[in-house]
Amino acid sequence: MNFNANCKGSTTIIKVLLIAMMASIALLLSGSFLLGYEKSINALITLFNKEERKEFVFAIATKELFLKVRIYFMILLVCNFGISLYLWNKLEYLLISLNDTLRSLFKDCIAFYCSMTKTERLLAVIILVSLIWHRLYLMFNLPVNSDEIWMFQSFGKNNPLLSFFWYPLPSNHVLQTFVSRIFLYFSPYSLVSMRFPVVLAGIVTYILYCVIADTFLNNKRHTLLSAVIFAASAGVNTSLVYARGYAFTMIFTLLLIYFILKIFREGKSSPGDYAMIYFSIVMGFVSVFSFAYNFVTVVGFFIIYLILKGRVQDAGKLIAFSILSIVTVLVIYGPIFIVNGWDAVFIPPHTNEYLNTVLKDHIRVKIIDWFIGVHDAAPVIISALAVLPVILWFVKKDEVSRLILSLTIFSMLIPWVIMFGHQVYPFGRMLNFIWIFIAIEGGILFSLIKTKMNEKFFSFSLLVALIMVFGLNEISLKNGVFGKHLKTGHHSEKIAEKLLAENRRNVYFENSEYSMMAEYLYAKSGIPISFAYSKNEAVDAVVINRASTPAPWILDKFKLKYQDEDVCIYVP
Repeated sequence: MNFNANCKGSTTIIKVLLIAMMASIALLLSGSFLLGYEKSINALITLFNKEERKEFVFAIATKELFLKVRIYFMILLVCNFGISLYLWNKLEYLLISLNDTLRSLFKDCIAFYCSMTKTERLLAVIILVSLIWHRLYLMFNLPVNSDEIWMFQSFGKNNPLLSFFWYPLPSNHVLQTFVSRIFLYFSPYSLVSMRFPVVLAGIVTYILYCVIADTFLNNKRHTLLSAVIFAASAGVNTSLVYARGYAFTMIFTLLLIYFILKIFREGKSSPGDYAMIYFSIVMGFVSVFSFAYNFVTVVGFFIIYLILKGRVQDAGKLIAFSILSIVTVLVIYGPIFIVNGWDAVFIPPHTNEYLNTVLKDHIRVKIIDWFIGVHDAAPVIISALAVLPVILWFVKKDEVSRLILSLTIFSMLIPWVIMFGHQVYPFGRMLNFIWIFIAIEGGILFSLIKTKMNEKFFSFSLLVALIMVFGLNEISLKNGVFGKHLKTGHHSEKIAEKLLAENRRNVYFENSEYSMMAEYLYAKSGIPISFAYSKNEAVDAVVINRASTPAPWILDKFKLKYQDEDVCIYVP
């Protein structure tokens, strides 16, 4: 009775929101017609605090673009009206079904914890607390990276709604920039404010992983061991800390897997299940558009699997909701496509010459190094990751194990198909989701060990493994690919602080990473800085790489003030 009353109340609220949304779109359209081109753009400049960049905004927001935005809002109004009309009498039933679906997720999380022994619960809590501690340690100690600075420069001081219109490569991970900007209201110029929602999302990711892994492993000990493996990737860990959108893509990938698996487990589906599949796909793309790799891999695999199992109707529904999700994503990204162009999101293909050159070392440098961070061991790791699921296939013959092994192999192959089809190489962080399957595969490997371990020995082994994992993360972060980037980050921060202490205001930088760090730290301190990109009489400092030969104009008017193994600073 109480729930039905709440459901009716929620239905009324959603109906009011739908009407309000249509009214808002109609108001925007009316305003654009009443105000005209120039007054409308001036109103937007005021809204987004861009008064100082008026000429730049007018150069981008041409009359042609303004007309396209108008047409887009007309289409949006019609779509919104159609959806409202379709859902009007179905909302209450959909909400009841959605409530049941979400309850099943929470019940599975609670059931996972309650079905453990006391020792296993204690170990689960230790792993979670250790993970939270480690993520907080990284949040406070990892230097701000260039992507985070770019995100801050583009969105950190503007209206959060700008995230849905502006897409300067590579900084706009729409959901993350929107959420982080809201957190920056509480503490401006704070790296912790930008990173906190990402770290929070990373913790949720870990809990979801355990619930899904246990679906396949059906053994709490094996699940906990696989959870330790899930925490072993330095690349995945840093991407669940940096103020970027990859933590959110992991959450929505796990939710997508969970709700598809729910259809498998129960042998039937409800509108709530498909509503959450739809939501996960849409929000995954809104997080980062490279979610396309996750989407094609997971949804493509399960569509094929459903068809092979004779569940054509469920496969058809999954296809239909996937198409609906993509249409919704394109509508949401509509303003971005109009303002920034199609290529801002869909990176243009690389040349064949570039592809052939990079292919030789791409898997090693961009993929394996990202997951493990041990460059020299990359060929061995590649071989192990490729061969292990094939070996396990012949050993584990139950349907559940073979399902995850098939998905692991599929996830390792499909991204390369997309890569060669699109002719653009993904960075390792775009393929974080593969680590989900690799970690579960590790749990299957543990299940082959038939020796029964008593609780004390198992607890000791798990804790040792956990310590080793954090140790491996620390080694990976200080060496190889990560070590190089972190060293540059810490060093650029040191150089920026030195320039700030000497009150240098117009600096020539040879390296953009150093200039971006300086701009961030100067802005944080409230001191303006300008950059000279060529010979300039007003330059009061020149920062060049140690390996570079100073240009004659530098040697004529500047003297060496500071040098280390990486950079030299010249002053008048």
